[in-house]
Parts: sequence; structure tokens; C-alpha cells
Amino acid sequence: MSRQASIFISHKHADRQIATELRKFLDRWSHKEIPVFQSSDPLAQGPRLGHALTEELKQALWDTGVVLLVYTTEDQDWSYCMWECGVATKPGTPQTRIIVLQCAAETPRVFEDQVRVDVRDLGDVLKFVKDFLTDSRFFPGASTAIAPKLSPDGPEVREAAADLHKRLSVVIPKREVAEWPAQPLVRLELKTEKIDKATSAAATQADFEKSVLIREMDPRALYIFGMANVDAGTSFGALVKHWAEGKTDASLAWVEDLRAQIVHAAHGMSPTPRWTQVEEADGPEHYTPVLTRWRQVPALNALQFDVSFVPFEAAKVLSAIGDPYQHEYRNAMKKVESFAPSLVPYLTPIATRCFNEWSEYVRKVVGDGAEMRGPERLEITRLLVRATKKHMLVERVIINPQAMQHSRDWLSLYDELGEHADVDKTWMLCVEESAVRSNASEVEAAWRFFKDRQFRTLYCSPRDVERAIGEAINGHEVIEDFGEYVKLLSLPGGSYTAGARANVLVTTFRETSPEDRRLLRSMIDCSVPITEDWLRSLRDQ
Repeated sequence: MSRQASIFISHKHADRQIATELRKFLDRWSHKEIPVFQSSDPLAQGPRLGHALTEELKQALWDTGVVLLVYTTEDQDWSYCMWECGVATKPGTPQTRIIVLQCAAETPRVFEDQVRVDVRDLGDVLKFVKDFLTDSRFFPGASTAIAPKLSPDGPEVREAAADLHKRLSVVIPKREVAEWPAQPLVRLELKTEKIDKATSAAATQADFEKSVLIREMDPRALYIFGMANVDAGTSFGALVKHWAEGKTDASLAWVEDLRAQIVHAAHGMSPTPRWTQVEEADGPEHYTPVLTRWRQVPALNALQFDVSFVPFEAAKVLSAIGDPYQHEYRNAMKKVESFAPSLVPYLTPIATRCFNEWSEYVRKVVGDGAEMRGPERLEITRLLVRATKKHMLVERVIINPQAMQHSRDWLSLYDELGEHADVDKTWMLCVEESAVRSNASEVEAAWRFFKDRQFRTLYCSPRDVERAIGEAINGHEVIEDFGEYVKLLSLPGGSYTAGARANVLVTTFRETSPEDRRLLRSMIDCSVPITEDWLRSLRDQ
């Protein structure tokens, strides 16, 4: 079944000048014997007044034999044009040809396998004009050409092609501005239907890595990840896996950093980088992933994210995020200048080197967890509590705080918090019920300690939490929640003091991830208050 020799110009209203020039050419050379449907021009054949637009378009698409899709740039909404092409090629309907007229550098990915005419290229335009005028197969089911007496390689066809090319050159988008990223760039893409799966509170890291796709990478970004090229549509997870091959001690903190930035952007919030680092796959350089731009592309039904990989320089990074120690450092150098100005040029390199070593230490703490041997862990905790007015301590071991003789500084912190009514304070015990029963005295001692300091006291069963989240609770014995941030501790041998050594613990500070929030929320939902009655019932069991 074939359709009549007619043409439907599918286009955006914004591109009506292109469609009009195209229609004028088709009418002129076919002597208006071939119906050309153009909805945007009142002088052309189009929808009739007083009739339903959708039904008019469906009828026109049913009648036509050739659809010319005028395609400019992908950042426009092409959904209606895609609908028109879909109606024209619907299974069970007469045969229709779709020819894509490419008016800019980009092509519609859904029609990459269709005939495309780059109207910026005279040679492509000549092929199109030659087929239109002299090929009897231009219209499905036709037996004769529009101008059968013209030679395909004759001067008339060449003149017609040159004329069309000239007229279209005036109305198509001007040649793209030459541009290139200032830093290595990776463009990621997330389909609209997968936003919730990849970025919701219940989404896992695996969900994110499978859903987010590579759209393009510039040569410098490819070098960072040790790749010669990458296919569009490759999953972000595949990129991470390739980069991590052979890196037994590689930190994936940058992946979580980038994920957090994209999650914020996908939900309309401004992302904040954590200044994590990506090490070159085959080199010593380090880079920080920073989400610099994101956009919605209706034609692709997707969000796109431009990620720049900025060379990491510790001192500059800390200065950019307003690190308070930068201020202290500058004040200290002013003091040195006041009593030893001649020594400043010699002392500054030493101070800078020490500062960079310190910032690298901070990077390890927030990225990988570090064995801390001084008061830093305590001071960071105190600063976070002051800033967020929140402290929830989740312990997965039973410890009597009064017995922590090597941690008197920490006991003093809790004494201090007990005096601050403006801080939301919670202590939660999350251990097996059998362990609670067999250590009832220690549980009661811990409860009284935190209750006396105005902490809300809760208990949750690990089994209840695991049933709620559908997976095992792994990892750290202590979780401290500060709202936007969490602190994670591993306790060697189940002890805060690691064999009577104070402040030697593997500790990680980081922004709260979606998985952290999901776990903490489930713990709260599964918890019950610890009270005198609860303890009494515990002893009676």
C-alpha cells in the first residue's frame, strides 16, 4: 500500500522560515502539482479553520508519501515533530519516507539510521535535489519522476541545488561558535524516566552508576581515565570500573562526591563540591570533579550534566571554600611580619609546605578515613555540632561511658553538650537484643549517662532495621549524624580506645549520602525510647 505523491514538512514553529523556503522551492520545481503541507505558513496547504488540529495533522500524515524533518538544535523541544514522524511511520499504514534535513551540527539520535541531508553542504543538497527531480523512487509507489526529462547531472539540476542551498543558508542557524572547555570535560546524561531510580533517597550507588550515561568526553578527560575513546551511551559505572582497574588502593570518594552534586542538581538544588580527588589512570596528577552546568533536553527526554575535572591544588581549594584556617594562617603571617619582616620570604615556603601537608591530611580524613592520633577528631566534632545544632550518636557496641578512662576529653564534650538546650541530642543503641539482655548493667549505665545530659535515648533492633531496608547493616560500629554531615568510626576490638591508646581510630567525616539518610531514617522508625520501664522489663526477661 502506497501513499500519494505529496510532502509533509515537519518543523518547529521557530524554524518556519526554513520550512517556507523549502516549500517555495518544492512548489516552484513541481509546478505545484505535488501537494506540500506546511502548518506554519498561512499561504501554504495546512490545517483548515474550524477543524481539530490533531485530526488534520493525522490526515495529512496519512496522505503524504514523504516527510521532510527540519532539524536544527537538540536543546529545543522536538516531541511534536517526533509525534508527527511516528504517526507517518506507524505500522499498518501506507509506506512513508522520512528525510532529515540537518540544519546544524547535531542530528536527532532517534533518526540516525534515516537518510540525512546536511543543508549546509552543497554536495548533500545536490543529492537531495537530484533525487527529488529525477528519481522515480523518491515517492513510495510512484512510477515517474517529477522532471523526467532533466538529466540527473545536467546544469538545470545543479542550478536548482545551488539556488536552494543559497536560500537555506540565509535562514538556517549560523555556523556554531567555536568553543572548547577550559578544563577536562565529561558530559553525563540521565533519562527523565530514570531520575527517581538514580537520585531518590532509596537509590543505591549501583542504581546511579547504571542509570547515568556518558554523552561525550573531551580528549583530556579521556586521558585522565586512561581511555582512547568512549561510546556515547556507556554507563558511568563502566567508566568508574575501567578507571579503578589495577588501583588496589584507589579511593572512590570522588564518585560519591559527583553523585551528590548530580542528585542536588536533578532536584533543582545548587550542588556543592566536596573537593575530592581523582588520580590520573596513568599519571601522578589529581583532579577535582565539579558540576559546572546542567540542562534539560526535551528532544532527548533527558537531563545533561557537564562535569569539569579541575586540577587539584590543596591550598587554592581550601581558600575557595572559605576554610577558616586560611584566615588564621594569614593572621599568623602578619604577626611574623611585625617582628621579623626580613625572615618572611624564607618562612613562607616552609609554612606553605606545612599547610599543604595539613590539607592533604584533611583530604584523607574526609575521603578515605584516617587513623587520628590527636585532638582533631574531637575538635571537628565540636565544630560540626556548633554549626548544625544536631548530634545523634548511634552506637553498635555496648560501652559504659564512665569506664572510658582514656577518653576523658570526650566525656567533657558530652558534659558541654548537656548544657546546650539549643542542640538536638540523641543517643541510640543498635545491638542485638540478646547482647542487651546479657549486658543490662552496662546498658543502664550508658542510658543514665546520656539521659543526665539531656539526650533523647533510643534503642533499635538491627534485625528490624535490616528488614526495613532490605539489606544487612555493614561497616562502622559508630555513626554520628550532624544533619548535613556524618562521622563514621571503626572500633578495633569493639573499643573506643584501641588497646588503651586514646584517639587512635579510623574516622571518616563526609556529607550525608542518600544511603546514610535512608539508614538513619530507618533506625529512627524502628526505635523505641529507653526508659525505666523498658530497662525493668529487660531485667525481668
